Amino acid sequence: MKIKTLLLLLILLSGCYYDDGPIVSLRTPEKRLINKWKYSHVTVNGSDVTKQYENRYIEFKKDNTAAFFFKDLLINDAKWKFSDDYRYIYLSF
Repeated sequence: MKIKTLLLLLILLSGCYYDDGPIVSLRTPEKRLINKWKYSHVTVNGSDVTKQYENRYIEFKKDNTAAFFFKDLLINDAKWKFSDDYRYIYLSF
């Protein structure tokens, strides 16, 4: 389950690389990431499972930790860091 969550997160966030945003941002990638994030579209083995994630969210924090919630109940936590090119987020559970 943890590997699936990690793969899912990498896919979702790699698609949010700020393609439609401004060419230059005054906010660092870390500051743009720190927030609560809802799942907008989830696919597992080609099947849409977004409905199963409608009550879940991820919160990335300043101290390089991430918390995974179902409703408001903490279900998992991890440490996060960006890849050198800021295109990927690595999670350690």
